[in-house]
Amino acid sequence: MMFHVKQTANTTNNIEVFDRLTDYLLKENDVHNLTGIKDRQEIQQKHIADSLVLSDYIHTNHHGDESLCDLGTGCGFPALVLAIANKDLQVFALDSIAKKINFIKASTDLLAIKNLFPVCIRVEDYAKQVGSCFDLIVARSLARLDVLLEYASPLLKINGHFLAMKSINLEEELMLGLTVSASCGFKYVSSFEYVLGNQTRYIVSFIKTSEAQLKLPRKAGFAKKFPLSKKEANNG
Repeated sequence: MMFHVKQTANTTNNIEVFDRLTDYLLKENDVHNLTGIKDRQEIQQKHIADSLVLSDYIHTNHHGDESLCDLGTGCGFPALVLAIANKDLQVFALDSIAKKINFIKASTDLLAIKNLFPVCIRVEDYAKQVGSCFDLIVARSLARLDVLLEYASPLLKINGHFLAMKSINLEEELMLGLTVSASCGFKYVSSFEYVLGNQTRYIVSFIKTSEAQLKLPRKAGFAKKFPLSKKEANNG
């Protein structure tokens, strides 16, 4: 399925808030170098509009009053937008870089966002602390799909969904993801295609159907250094 980003209720009801968020990001980015996107229009398209597509997807495909964790949220996208546009969603924004989490904390205070909870920690360490407690896990620019599935598995409830936002090389990444999905307890659901500006992007959905076949999380850094997809390929 494919559509072009358009004005929706999530957008029109929060235009002023998104404008204030953009202003604040531009101001703080000059000091703290939070994002490589420094143009106002680009921020509103590549950060806010892109996050709103995910927001609308969640609103359409999942019921409210759920808990969501945004892995590697960076300076808060999509977490900030998801929290602003979905007041009944409890959003946890996870990143290991303190300056980015500090920006999110300051933004939640500035914009009076009550349902967003920033956490400065590595994904693996957070999973050891809280376990399988989330209904939804999302990730936008953190890692390859096979690595993301390993990150998400120990944080997600059974029957919970993992949503990855992707652009280029989807076929290659999806193949890697499918290589490890069963061992991480996941079943592939679908890939939702949309157009942002002149770029085709995707929301890739998996459902957690069982606990992982191996003990997760592994040690911090292992998912990227020693990806399960390579191990599965060698076993094959």
